[in-house]
Amino acid sequence: MKKSVRIIVALLFMMSTAFFVQCGDSGEMEADNNFEQEREELLADLEDLEQNINEDLDELGTRIEDAGEDLDEGVQEAYNELQDQQNEVEEAITEVENATEDGWENVKSNTQEVYDDISDQFAQWQQDLENLEIDIDANS
Repeated sequence: MKKSVRIIVALLFMMSTAFFVQCGDSGEMEADNNFEQEREELLADLEDLEQNINEDLDELGTRIEDAGEDLDEGVQEAYNELQDQQNEVEEAITEVENATEDGWENVKSNTQEVYDDISDQFAQWQQDLENLEIDIDANS
């Protein structure tokens, strides 16, 4: 009888241990999935921003070539600033791609800040460019 009680206790102990290990693994898997999901979302946002910057750089580069000697200094400055932003976004993409789960919170925070700053600057730059186009059209 004592032997069967010991066997039952041992089986219950093993089952409860297996249950706790399994629960612990699902929490880790959830954290892994959360890390991967956050990383993919931030990476997609950065890649979209990079694409928008590249498109505007191409358009602005064409305008600079077409303007030749009549180029306004502000346009060249805007182009240079946009190139700097493009470089920052590329660096942020690399940082996110190389991020590990252990350092994710720090990478995410820094990269999100870069994304927010550049997105705001980019939106302001696009607004300034639209205003410049309106002024040019009005003066033509």
